[in-house]
Amino acid sequence: MPSTVELRSDFGAMGCPCTMIVYSSDHHAGQTALAAGRDEVRRLESKFSRYRDDSVLTAINRAGRDGREVALDAETEHLITQAFAAYQKSDHLFDVTTGALSRLWNTASCTLPSDSDIAHCLEGVGMNKLCWQPPVLGFKSKAMEIDLGGLAKEYAVDRVCGLLKDLGVTGGLVDLGGDVRAFGRQHDDLPWRIGIRFPKPDGDAAMTLFVIEGAVATSGLYERFVIIDGRRYGHVVNPITGWPIESRSAYSVYASTCLDAGTIASIALLKGDAGAAWLRELDVPHVEALESGEVNHWRIGSQH
Repeated sequence: MPSTVELRSDFGAMGCPCTMIVYSSDHHAGQTALAAGRDEVRRLESKFSRYRDDSVLTAINRAGRDGREVALDAETEHLITQAFAAYQKSDHLFDVTTGALSRLWNTASCTLPSDSDIAHCLEGVGMNKLCWQPPVLGFKSKAMEIDLGGLAKEYAVDRVCGLLKDLGVTGGLVDLGGDVRAFGRQHDDLPWRIGIRFPKPDGDAAMTLFVIEGAVATSGLYERFVIIDGRRYGHVVNPITGWPIESRSAYSVYASTCLDAGTIASIALLKGDAGAAWLRELDVPHVEALESGEVNHWRIGSQH
């Protein structure tokens, strides 16, 4: 029986460090699978980036500004459908129409945005302002701008895992900026180890999860933020108030797919102090890590 080799690829994409690990009985086949995985991540990055003039997402937003409807391809339609489901599940807190609002706060490095600038951006926020007759998407306001940053990376993790399996990889792990999915086992037949960090920039591992099959996605404010007048403002914006949410917790959620795990973790973060209780009501396996060093977990460890 041929021996199984471990192969690893570290690269950058989607604005974050990425890692893929595969186990294969053929070294060349394993390297080919890694190359295909990297290509798939970069394909999705170029397709759904709102920072590229040639992306599909930019074309959609351009059509919205021009007052035109656009027929979406099947892949983009899938993400928009997922976005509407999350919008309803979150009581309208998970909202992909916050593109202009997020850009406003991303450029706020020295001074706070004015109330009038925030109010202007809010005129284009709200998925209820989208005209959605799948696969056709339209915009009720020309000020709207879609941002799929809360879905595309997690979707990419799932896509790459499926691709690796199709290419004969017997076990693998895909990590795109901390959104992770694993399948199969390592060569020593041990489960995969996934570390959960405390929600602070220099945080050590708060907990290690042992995963055989499934995904873990984390949502927190500890890596992307600005400090203005001595106060920290995170990158996640409340679509109702127009202001960044405040949370000293980070939520890591386990689910069968990374898209599900990431969406649920993001909603929990958006819910602020009510996030942990909401996750428990859903009976979703998760970890809540606080800056204080406290770690709370629900259905984690007993099954995974």
